[in-house]
Amino acid sequence: MSIFQVILVSIKEYKNHNPLALASSTAFFSLFALPPILIIISKVLGSVTSPDLISGELFHQLSSYFGDKTASQIKVVFENFQSIADAPFTSILVFLFLMFVATTLFKLIKDSINQLWGFKPKANQPFLTAIFERLISFVLLIVAGVIFLLSLLSDTFLTFLGSFIAQYNPDFNILLIKSINALFSIFSISLWFSLLFKVLPNASIKIKPALIGGFFTSILFTLGKFILGRVLINSNIDSIFGASGSVVLLLLFVFYSSLIFYFGAVFTSKYAASIQQEVKPGFYAVKVNTSEVKL
Repeated sequence: MSIFQVILVSIKEYKNHNPLALASSTAFFSLFALPPILIIISKVLGSVTSPDLISGELFHQLSSYFGDKTASQIKVVFENFQSIADAPFTSILVFLFLMFVATTLFKLIKDSINQLWGFKPKANQPFLTAIFERLISFVLLIVAGVIFLLSLLSDTFLTFLGSFIAQYNPDFNILLIKSINALFSIFSISLWFSLLFKVLPNASIKIKPALIGGFFTSILFTLGKFILGRVLINSNIDSIFGASGSVVLLLLFVFYSSLIFYFGAVFTSKYAASIQQEVKPGFYAVKVNTSEVKL
Protein backbone atom coordinates (compact mmCIF):
# COMPACT_ATOMS: atom_id res chain seq x y z
CA MET A 1 0.00 0.00 0.00
CA SER A 2 1.39 3.41 -1.01
CA ILE A 3 1.68 6.34 1.40
CA PHE A 4 -1.17 8.08 -0.44
CA GLN A 5 -3.40 5.04 0.08
CA VAL A 6 -2.43 4.91 3.76
CA ILE A 7 -3.43 8.57 4.11
CA LEU A 8 -6.83 7.90 2.49
CA VAL A 9 -7.46 4.91 4.77
CA SER A 10 -6.36 6.98 7.77
CA ILE A 11 -8.80 9.78 6.91
CA LYS A 12 -11.67 7.30 6.66
CA GLU A 13 -10.73 5.67 9.98
CA TYR A 14 -10.13 9.00 11.70
CA LYS A 15 -13.67 10.18 11.00
CA ASN A 16 -15.06 7.17 12.88
CA HIS A 17 -13.51 8.21 16.21
CA ASN A 18 -15.13 11.61 16.74
CA PRO A 19 -11.87 13.59 16.47
CA LEU A 20 -13.61 16.85 17.35
CA ALA A 21 -14.42 15.51 20.82
CA LEU A 22 -10.86 14.25 21.34
CA ALA A 23 -9.30 17.55 20.27
CA SER A 24 -11.82 19.58 22.29
CA SER A 25 -11.10 17.74 25.54
CA THR A 26 -7.34 18.05 24.96
CA ALA A 27 -7.61 21.78 24.29
CA PHE A 28 -9.81 22.37 27.34
CA PHE A 29 -7.53 20.55 29.77
CA SER A 30 -4.43 22.17 28.30
CA LEU A 31 -5.64 25.46 29.82
CA PHE A 32 -5.03 24.01 33.28
CA ALA A 33 -1.97 21.92 32.41
CA LEU A 34 0.07 24.49 30.46
CA PRO A 35 1.23 26.64 33.44
CA PRO A 36 2.34 23.58 35.49
CA ILE A 37 4.14 22.18 32.45
CA LEU A 38 5.99 25.46 31.91
CA ILE A 39 6.93 25.64 35.60
CA ILE A 40 8.26 22.07 35.67
CA ILE A 41 10.31 22.56 32.51
CA SER A 42 11.75 25.87 33.74
CA LYS A 43 12.61 24.41 37.16
CA VAL A 44 14.26 21.26 35.81
CA LEU A 45 16.18 22.98 33.02
CA GLY A 46 16.92 25.89 35.35
CA SER A 47 19.08 23.53 37.38
CA VAL A 48 21.57 23.29 34.49
CA THR A 49 21.23 26.79 33.04
CA SER A 50 19.68 30.16 33.87
CA PRO A 51 15.98 29.82 34.84
CA ASP A 52 15.32 33.31 33.50
CA LEU A 53 16.82 32.31 30.15
CA ILE A 54 14.59 29.23 29.91
CA SER A 55 11.39 30.98 30.95
CA GLY A 56 12.20 33.95 28.72
CA GLU A 57 12.69 31.76 25.68
CA LEU A 58 9.57 29.74 26.48
CA PHE A 59 7.44 32.87 26.46
CA HIS A 60 9.23 34.13 23.36
CA GLN A 61 8.14 30.95 21.58
CA LEU A 62 4.59 31.29 22.93
CA SER A 63 4.53 34.87 21.69
CA SER A 64 5.48 33.75 18.19
CA TYR A 65 2.57 31.27 18.22
CA PHE A 66 -0.18 33.25 19.94
CA GLY A 67 0.91 36.88 19.90
CA ASP A 68 2.26 39.12 22.65
CA LYS A 69 -1.04 39.63 24.48
CA THR A 70 -1.82 35.92 24.89
CA ALA A 71 1.78 35.16 25.89
CA SER A 72 1.63 37.96 28.48
CA GLN A 73 -1.53 36.54 30.06
CA ILE A 74 0.00 33.06 30.17
CA LYS A 75 3.07 34.60 31.81
CA VAL A 76 0.90 36.21 34.52
CA VAL A 77 -0.68 32.83 35.34
CA PHE A 78 2.78 31.23 35.23
CA GLU A 79 4.17 33.76 37.72
CA ASN A 80 1.19 33.30 40.05
CA PHE A 81 1.68 29.53 40.05
CA GLN A 82 5.42 29.95 40.51
CA SER A 83 5.01 32.22 43.52
CA ILE A 84 2.93 29.50 45.18
CA ALA A 85 5.39 26.77 44.19
CA ASP A 86 8.32 28.75 45.63
CA ALA A 87 6.59 29.35 48.96
CA PRO A 88 8.42 27.74 51.93
CA PHE A 89 7.01 24.58 53.57
CA THR A 90 4.61 23.99 50.67
CA SER A 91 6.98 23.82 47.71
CA ILE A 92 7.19 20.01 47.65
CA LEU A 93 3.43 19.52 47.94
CA VAL A 94 2.75 22.16 45.30
CA PHE A 95 5.33 20.63 42.96
CA LEU A 96 3.66 17.22 43.34
CA PHE A 97 0.31 18.83 42.57
CA LEU A 98 1.74 20.55 39.50
CA MET A 99 3.27 17.27 38.38
CA PHE A 100 -0.12 15.55 38.82
CA VAL A 101 -1.91 18.18 36.70
CA ALA A 102 0.78 18.14 34.00
CA THR A 103 0.90 14.35 33.74
CA THR A 104 -2.90 14.16 33.67
CA LEU A 105 -2.78 15.90 30.30
CA PHE A 106 -0.45 13.14 29.10
CA LYS A 107 -2.91 10.57 30.44
CA LEU A 108 -5.68 12.22 28.45
CA ILE A 109 -3.53 12.09 25.30
CA LYS A 110 -2.64 8.46 26.03
CA ASP A 111 -6.31 7.49 26.40
CA SER A 112 -7.11 9.27 23.14
CA ILE A 113 -4.38 7.39 21.25
CA ASN A 114 -5.58 4.14 22.84
CA GLN A 115 -9.07 4.86 21.52
CA LEU A 116 -7.77 5.66 18.04
CA TRP A 117 -5.70 2.47 17.98
CA GLY A 118 -8.50 0.31 19.39
CA PHE A 119 -6.98 -0.55 22.78
CA LYS A 120 -7.96 -0.07 26.39
CA PRO A 121 -6.19 -0.83 29.69
CA LYS A 122 -7.09 -4.04 31.47
CA ALA A 123 -9.44 -3.75 34.42
CA ASN A 124 -8.05 -3.85 37.97
CA GLN A 125 -4.53 -2.77 37.12
CA PRO A 126 -2.05 -2.74 40.03
CA PHE A 127 -1.68 0.63 41.74
CA LEU A 128 2.04 0.63 40.97
CA THR A 129 1.20 0.46 37.27
CA ALA A 130 -0.67 3.76 37.50
CA ILE A 131 2.27 5.31 39.38
CA PHE A 132 4.68 3.98 36.76
CA GLU A 133 2.59 5.49 33.95
CA ARG A 134 2.67 8.85 35.73
CA LEU A 135 6.45 8.60 35.98
CA ILE A 136 6.67 7.83 32.26
CA SER A 137 4.60 10.93 31.54
CA PHE A 138 6.88 12.99 33.78
CA VAL A 139 9.98 11.67 32.01
CA LEU A 140 8.41 12.52 28.64
CA LEU A 141 7.80 16.01 29.95
CA ILE A 142 11.47 16.33 30.92
CA VAL A 143 12.52 14.97 27.52
CA ALA A 144 10.37 17.68 25.92
CA GLY A 145 12.29 20.24 27.97
CA VAL A 146 15.64 18.77 26.93
CA ILE A 147 14.61 18.82 23.26
CA PHE A 148 13.53 22.43 23.69
CA LEU A 149 16.91 23.28 25.26
CA LEU A 150 18.79 21.58 22.42
CA SER A 151 16.65 23.46 19.92
CA LEU A 152 17.45 26.72 21.71
CA LEU A 153 21.19 25.95 21.68
CA SER A 154 21.03 24.99 18.01
CA ASP A 155 19.21 28.21 17.12
CA THR A 156 21.76 30.29 19.05
CA PHE A 157 24.74 28.48 17.50
CA LEU A 158 23.42 28.70 13.93
CA THR A 159 22.60 32.40 14.34
CA PHE A 160 26.14 33.05 15.63
CA LEU A 161 27.63 30.94 12.82
CA GLY A 162 25.66 32.81 10.16
CA SER A 163 26.73 36.20 11.53
CA PHE A 164 30.36 35.07 11.78
CA ILE A 165 30.49 33.79 8.20
CA ALA A 166 28.70 36.89 6.88
CA GLN A 167 31.50 39.08 8.30
CA TYR A 168 34.04 37.42 6.01
CA ASN A 169 31.72 36.60 3.13
CA PRO A 170 29.10 39.31 2.50
CA ASP A 171 27.56 37.18 -0.26
CA PHE A 172 26.76 34.41 2.22
CA ASN A 173 23.07 33.57 2.09
CA ILE A 174 21.64 33.65 5.63
CA LEU A 175 18.63 31.74 4.25
CA LEU A 176 20.79 28.60 4.32
CA ILE A 177 21.23 28.92 8.09
CA LYS A 178 17.51 29.48 8.55
CA SER A 179 16.77 26.39 6.43
CA ILE A 180 19.12 24.27 8.54
CA ASN A 181 17.46 25.60 11.68
CA ALA A 182 14.01 24.75 10.28
CA LEU A 183 15.16 21.21 9.45
CA PHE A 184 16.50 20.77 12.96
CA SER A 185 13.16 21.98 14.32
CA ILE A 186 11.31 19.39 12.23
CA PHE A 187 13.75 16.72 13.42
CA SER A 188 13.16 17.70 17.07
CA ILE A 189 9.37 17.66 16.71
CA SER A 190 9.56 14.36 14.82
CA LEU A 191 11.63 12.80 17.60
CA TRP A 192 9.15 14.04 20.22
CA PHE A 193 6.10 12.66 18.38
CA SER A 194 7.87 9.35 17.75
CA LEU A 195 8.58 9.03 21.48
CA LEU A 196 4.92 9.73 22.27
CA PHE A 197 3.73 7.07 19.82
CA LYS A 198 6.30 4.57 21.06
CA VAL A 199 6.11 5.07 24.83
CA LEU A 200 2.86 6.77 25.84
CA PRO A 201 -0.02 4.47 24.72
CA ASN A 202 -0.84 1.04 26.15
CA ALA A 203 0.53 -0.49 22.96
CA SER A 204 3.50 -2.25 21.45
CA ILE A 205 4.73 -0.59 18.28
CA LYS A 206 7.90 -1.18 16.28
CA ILE A 207 10.47 1.58 15.98
CA LYS A 208 10.13 2.04 12.20
CA PRO A 209 6.40 2.90 12.09
CA ALA A 210 6.82 5.08 15.19
CA LEU A 211 9.60 7.06 13.48
CA ILE A 212 7.76 7.33 10.16
CA GLY A 213 4.55 8.31 11.93
CA GLY A 214 6.39 10.88 14.02
CA PHE A 215 8.03 12.38 10.94
CA PHE A 216 4.74 12.52 9.02
CA THR A 217 3.01 14.16 11.98
CA SER A 218 5.84 16.67 12.42
CA ILE A 219 5.48 17.78 8.78
CA LEU A 220 1.74 18.29 9.22
CA PHE A 221 2.29 20.02 12.56
CA THR A 222 4.94 22.38 11.18
CA LEU A 223 2.71 23.38 8.26
CA GLY A 224 -0.28 23.73 10.57
CA LYS A 225 1.72 25.78 13.08
CA PHE A 226 2.82 28.18 10.36
CA ILE A 227 -0.71 28.63 9.00
CA LEU A 228 -2.39 28.82 12.41
CA GLY A 229 0.19 31.26 13.71
CA ARG A 230 -0.50 33.64 10.83
CA VAL A 231 -4.28 33.21 10.81
CA LEU A 232 -4.99 33.30 14.55
CA ILE A 233 -2.66 36.16 15.46
CA ASN A 234 -4.19 38.33 12.73
CA SER A 235 -7.78 37.22 13.32
CA ASN A 236 -8.87 40.10 15.64
CA ILE A 237 -10.39 37.61 18.06
CA ASP A 238 -10.15 40.21 20.83
CA SER A 239 -12.72 42.37 19.05
CA ILE A 240 -15.20 39.48 19.23
CA PHE A 241 -14.49 37.86 22.60
CA GLY A 242 -13.06 40.85 24.44
CA ALA A 243 -10.93 40.07 27.50
CA SER A 244 -11.30 36.32 26.97
CA GLY A 245 -9.85 36.56 23.46
CA SER A 246 -6.44 35.30 24.60
CA VAL A 247 -7.99 32.18 26.15
CA VAL A 248 -9.99 31.52 22.98
CA LEU A 249 -6.83 31.95 20.89
CA LEU A 250 -4.97 29.39 22.99
CA LEU A 251 -7.90 26.96 22.87
CA LEU A 252 -8.17 27.22 19.09
CA PHE A 253 -4.45 26.67 18.58
CA VAL A 254 -4.32 23.59 20.81
CA PHE A 255 -7.59 22.31 19.31
CA TYR A 256 -6.33 22.41 15.72
CA SER A 257 -2.90 21.12 16.75
CA SER A 258 -4.59 18.20 18.53
CA LEU A 259 -6.59 17.38 15.40
CA ILE A 260 -3.31 17.17 13.48
CA PHE A 261 -1.57 15.09 16.15
CA TYR A 262 -4.40 12.58 16.51
CA PHE A 263 -4.61 12.18 12.74
CA GLY A 264 -0.89 11.44 12.82
CA ALA A 265 -1.57 8.74 15.41
CA VAL A 266 -4.13 7.09 13.12
CA PHE A 267 -1.71 7.34 10.19
CA THR A 268 1.01 5.70 12.30
CA SER A 269 -1.25 2.74 13.09
CA LYS A 270 -2.35 2.30 9.46
CA TYR A 271 1.20 2.65 8.17
CA ALA A 272 2.37 -0.01 10.64
CA ALA A 273 -0.33 -2.37 9.35
CA SER A 274 0.63 -1.64 5.73
CA ILE A 275 4.20 -2.89 6.31
CA GLN A 276 3.10 -5.94 8.33
CA GLN A 277 4.25 -4.44 11.63
CA GLU A 278 0.80 -3.99 13.12
CA VAL A 279 0.45 -2.17 16.43
CA LYS A 280 -0.44 -4.61 19.22
CA PRO A 281 -1.86 -4.11 22.71
CA GLY A 282 0.67 -3.69 25.49
CA PHE A 283 1.12 -5.93 28.52
CA TYR A 284 -1.68 -4.29 30.52
CA ALA A 285 -4.03 -3.64 27.58
CA VAL A 286 -6.56 -5.48 25.44
CA LYS A 287 -7.84 -5.04 21.89
CA VAL A 288 -11.30 -3.52 21.53
CA ASN A 289 -13.44 -4.54 18.57
CA THR A 290 -16.39 -2.35 17.61
CA SER A 291 -19.24 -3.70 15.50
CA GLU A 292 -22.78 -2.69 14.64
CA VAL A 293 -25.60 -4.86 15.94
CA LYS A 294 -29.02 -4.76 14.30
CA LEU A 295 -31.90 -5.17 16.75
